[in-house]
Amino acid sequence: MIKMRVSTKIDTSDLKKLQKQLQNAHVDVGWIDSPNHWMSDVPVAQVASNLHDWSPWRDKFMLSETRVKQVQSIVATELQKFGDVGFWNVLRNVGEKAKDQIEVNIRGVSSPPNSEAWAAVKGFNDPLVFGSRTGDEPNLISALTFKVGV
Repeated sequence: MIKMRVSTKIDTSDLKKLQKQLQNAHVDVGWIDSPNHWMSDVPVAQVASNLHDWSPWRDKFMLSETRVKQVQSIVATELQKFGDVGFWNVLRNVGEKAKDQIEVNIRGVSSPPNSEAWAAVKGFNDPLVFGSRTGDEPNLISALTFKVGV
C-alpha cells in the first residue's frame, strides 16, 4: 500500500487579527456624553440612571440584566449579516437597533402613570416621555445614542 501525505502551512494571521478585533469590539448604548436634561442642570444620563435604579419605573426601559433576551436577539440578528456587510457595519447596526429598542421600551412604559398635575405640565401622561418647550430639548429619547469602539 502506498501512502501519500500532502501538508501545507496556512497563514492564520488575518484570522487571529479578526479574533482579536472581535474580542475587543464593543458597542456602548445609552446617554453617552449627554447634555443636561432640559428641565434641570442634571445630565440626561443621570436622569436615566435615577429612573432606572430608583423610580417606580425601575428597570423597565434600559437594556440591562433583566432584558438580556432583547440584547441577545439584536446581536444574533445582526451577526447573521456578517459577510454580507462588514464587521463595523454589524457593530453600528447593533448599536442602532439597541438604541431603537430602548426607545421602544421608554415609549412602552405606561404604568404607573404620572400624577395628574405633572401630566398637565407635560401636556400628556406618558411616564418616561418628557414633554418640552419645543420638542427639541434634550430628553430620554432625543439624547439617546450609541458609540462603537475597540
